[in-house]
Amino acid sequence: MRLLRSRGLSADHMSTVFHALVVSRILCALPAWGVFLNAGQSGRIDAILKLAYKCGSSKNLIEVTELLTQSSTTLFRKIKYNPSHCLSTLLPP
Repeated sequence: MRLLRSRGLSADHMSTVFHALVVSRILCALPAWGVFLNAGQSGRIDAILKLAYKCGSSKNLIEVTELLTQSSTTLFRKIKYNPSHCLSTLLPP
């Protein structure tokens, strides 16, 4: 990220790259391990996201609880509205 900034990448593009590289990876894995996070681990992830905001790599201050809520909601909608989803048989009628 520092290299991109030193090459003159704008703040909007820095935010796009940060979300593509960091936030997307967190969101990809969060439905599987997000419920097992304790307060310390959640705080460490929040610290990384806060540092990215302070350094200008992200335009918005993101918290891991927001990402967890977003990923859980997205997964539930995919299961609920797609009858061919592998987890849809686990939902009650």
